[in-house]
This record gives sequence, structure tokens and C-alpha cells, in this order.
Amino acid sequence: MLFALDHPRCDFFVLIDKKCEEEFLCLKNYISKGNLFFTERISASWGGDTLICAELILIEAATSKGHYEYYHFLSGQDFPLKPIDEILSFYDQHAGEEFISIDNNPDLITNRVKYYYPFQNKMGRDNFLGRIVRKLGIVFQKIAGVSRIDGKIQYGIGSQWFDITDTFARYVLSQRTFIKKYFKDGFCVDEIFLQTVFLNSVDCFKRYVANRSEKHPYIQDTYFDVCRAIDWTRGYPYIYTIEDVPMLMKSGCLFARKFDFVRDPELLKALKDRIMVI
Repeated sequence: MLFALDHPRCDFFVLIDKKCEEEFLCLKNYISKGNLFFTERISASWGGDTLICAELILIEAATSKGHYEYYHFLSGQDFPLKPIDEILSFYDQHAGEEFISIDNNPDLITNRVKYYYPFQNKMGRDNFLGRIVRKLGIVFQKIAGVSRIDGKIQYGIGSQWFDITDTFARYVLSQRTFIKKYFKDGFCVDEIFLQTVFLNSVDCFKRYVANRSEKHPYIQDTYFDVCRAIDWTRGYPYIYTIEDVPMLMKSGCLFARKFDFVRDPELLKALKDRIMVI
């Protein structure tokens, strides 16, 4: 992905999970126009608040280097769907808008922030014992009357992926005490903390909301608000194949995930042929 986004206006901040034995210094070979920096490494686990820690590390590392117009949160399984010049032009046209998807559905939020999940960072995703521990933990906390919900707080939920302005990025860092108080030891709160910070901000930040007239067969509306083609209809999320390229290109999104180019190298070539400017 890095080579497709390489541009004089773009710097890259990479956090390598501490559990990964590879160093990935070879990534520097894909960057010639911008700069690449490696951040502090931590062990981040699915569903745990360590994912919030990872995001804050990345934001802090980037803001410490300068005042960037936008901070884009991407994973190693993402890939752009437009040439980098078009992507930059799009964000220039929407300067000052925050690309954060937000849903205030309490049914999706309550249990994630109401109770404590102190073992989630150790258990991860596909751990049978972890699921049992989570369920038992909720039962005991219900009996004890535990509730971390604050009626004065407006909670939101949405995609963990975002594109935010320098002003909002620095505001998020200023809210670390708030974030720790309400989301430490939460469950899948990486999809809640940024939305909640935004909704309870004292400043008048403006959020980008995609203007769509019809539903997409695979991509949920919330992902269009962050310009990402992510398909939770066919997978968890679905891993795209070469057959999906025409659909992705017509989606209007700027980025998509997930991809597995080791499994499907022809897919990488097909995407490169459509977005790389020679």
C-alpha cells in the first residue's frame, strides 16, 4: 500500500505489533517522496483497549512531527482505490471536515462500555476461554450492580478507521484522561472512543457525511462516511477477490479493506493498473 500513496505531501507513521517478530525495515524501500517513521511498539489485541492505545501512539507520533492537514488511519490490509493525487484533492476540497462514522445505537454500545473486561487484551478474538470469561464477567457485574455508563455522556459507535484534521487530532490527545476513564478495559471500544470524544467535544468540529441516494449491496452506509469500502455483508470483514475490482472502482470510496495479496497477487496487479500514474 505504501508505494501507492507515496507523495511529497505524505508522511507515514507505522506501528508494528510487538507480537510480530519481523521488523519491517524493508518498508522504507517503498517510500521515496515522503518520510516513513516507526513508532513505539505495543502488543495490541482484538477487542481490547490496547487498540485505542495504538491509535493514540500513532496520533501523538504524527502530531509531534508537525501540523499535517489530515491524519489517515489505515491498516496493512488496506489499499487505495484512487490515484494519490485524486485522494489529496478530495481532502483539499473537504478541508476542515472530520471523517468519522457515527451511530448512536445504544444496543450496539451499552455492554461494551457498561462493564469491565480486564482480560480482553490477553484473550484476543478467537479464544473460547475468553468468550466464557467475558460472559461470566458480565453476569457477576450485573449481580454486583456495576455500570460505567454516564448519563451525561453522549456515546457513539462506528468504524474504527478515520481521517481527521490536525485540530481534532490534537483535541483527541488532550482528552486522554476522559478516554481512560470511560474506555479502559472496555470491549471493542476502539469503535466507540473517537465517536464519543467527537460528540462530547467543546469545539464545533464539522463531520463529513456521505450523500447517498441508495443502499450498496455490500458496503454499509457508515463506511461511506469514512470513504472506505468495507464489506461486513459477506465476511468478518469480507476479503476481496479480483472479481470485486469493478464493484470497488464504482463504489466512489478512496480506500478499501480487506485484501490478501499473498493469496491473490493478480488482484494487486489489477488495482495497481487502475490507480498508478506512470
